[in-house]
Amino acid sequence: MPSLLSPGPVFVFESITASRRWQVYALRACFVLALLASLTMVVWSTVGLDYNNPKNGAVAHQMGRLGEQFYYAISLIQIALVMLAAPAATAGSVCLDRARGALAHVLVTDLTDREIVLGKLAARLAPVAALVFAAVPVLALASLLGGIIPETLLWLTAISMALAVFGCSLALALSARASKTHEVLMGVYTIWFL
Repeated sequence: MPSLLSPGPVFVFESITASRRWQVYALRACFVLALLASLTMVVWSTVGLDYNNPKNGAVAHQMGRLGEQFYYAISLIQIALVMLAAPAATAGSVCLDRARGALAHVLVTDLTDREIVLGKLAARLAPVAALVFAAVPVLALASLLGGIIPETLLWLTAISMALAVFGCSLALALSARASKTHEVLMGVYTIWFL
C-alpha cells in the first residue's frame, strides 16, 4: 500500500500527459508576459518621477511607492490568473477520462478512490502551484525597492495557493458530475462570481 507521500500511479500518469500539452507552456508564457506588461505599465505611470534629483530628498519615498505599485500590479495579475487557470487545469480531469473510456480502466485497478482523486488533484495542481511560486522571486526583487512588507509576500503566496487548491478541488468535484469540460468551467466561474 503506497503512502500519501509517495507519488501514485495516477499522479505519474497525469503528470506525464500534462507535460505533453502545449497549453501548459502557453500558460506560463502568458503569465510572464502579463507580469512584464503590468510592470511596464507601472513604470510608465511613474515616468515623471525624478529619481536622480538630489534636491528632491524624497527618492526613497518615490522608490517605495514604485515598489508598492509593483506589488499591487503583480498581486492582481497573480490572483486573477489563479482564479482562471486553476479550474481550467482541472476541469477535464474526470469527464475527459470518462468520455475516452479510460476512467473504467482506472476504476478496475487496485487503486483506492482516495488515491485516484488525490493523484488527479495533485497532478493538476502542480502546474498551478509552479505559477504561484514563479511570482515569488519577482516580488522579492521588487521588495528591494521598498514599499513592500515582507510578510505580505507570504500572505499573497498563501492566499494564491488556497485559491488554487479550492479552484482545482471544485473543478474536480464538478468534473465528476459533468460530461463536458466547458460545463465544469462555467460552473466554477459562476461559483467564483457569486
